[in-house]
Amino acid sequence: MKIGYSLLLGEYVPADQARYGDMTGFQIVCPCCKDPLIKVERPTPKDVTEFFSHYASKPGMADCEMRVASITQEDRTRTDSASRGQNLKVFLSVYRDAMSLEFANDDSPWNEYREMYGVRWFADFLASYLKSDEWIGEKREELLDWGLEPIDAHRIASETGLAISYRRKVAKDITDHLTAPYAEKNRRFSAEFAIRTLVSFRWFLRRHGDPEENIDFSLAKILTDDREAFDIWLDEVKSEDPEQERHFLRLTHLGMTFLLRSIMGMPVLDMLRNHRAGKRPLEGITALDHLHVRGDIDLSLPHDPAWVAQGTRP
Repeated sequence: MKIGYSLLLGEYVPADQARYGDMTGFQIVCPCCKDPLIKVERPTPKDVTEFFSHYASKPGMADCEMRVASITQEDRTRTDSASRGQNLKVFLSVYRDAMSLEFANDDSPWNEYREMYGVRWFADFLASYLKSDEWIGEKREELLDWGLEPIDAHRIASETGLAISYRRKVAKDITDHLTAPYAEKNRRFSAEFAIRTLVSFRWFLRRHGDPEENIDFSLAKILTDDREAFDIWLDEVKSEDPEQERHFLRLTHLGMTFLLRSIMGMPVLDMLRNHRAGKRPLEGITALDHLHVRGDIDLSLPHDPAWVAQGTRP
């Protein structure tokens, strides 16, 4: 059969998207009888035919094949869409706690900065930016590809294409959620999260004797309680002063980049396994289960920062 059903995801899985290691992890079964399946790859002179098969012959197996073959694309889309929506509710129910795993061992002075005038203004701006969907917009797929690059390479390499594909789906759904009118609390959390990642990253670099001047200069613009100085800087940004505008773009670009990569690093499959087992989504999950962003990432702005610049000025 060409499609199976994942008890974990609650979705149909095409045979050509699953690998041997996915069968148990994603609990892929026959959509008809719900018996476990095996993945089969049969070489042909021109290609490789991929399909699922029952472990062993049994009465009624032919009926399974016929009934599975009769499942229409419309049926699959309807089932997948319903399950995807239900799973998203699970992730959103613990979104802030799951994302906060990133800071389980954080010793940066974030609490000293959080209520500063510049930080609060910039958090308000980023929250508004998230609602507009301009930060990801039409280049969503490109950014999701790029978002995987700096995540722990060894951990990502151990994941199958199906697992990475599901991370992308969840990231899409969460970024869509952040644009919704009712997502104000998660939007505000995400905006502060983005700024905190920059503060923590700067703190990490300083502790390891590798200060990054661009990050220092840009963050210094918002880590202030001096309203007059901050407002003067904003006026310079609004007047399109090249140097000040670049500071603003760097903060926006890097903050949103860290946010997206952290969303993609959430332990969503572990959370889903807990939920299916009747446990709390984050039960037994620690910071070690979150795929962290590596320290050796490119801190420069994109060569063509149009996707950042459009709509990002205050």
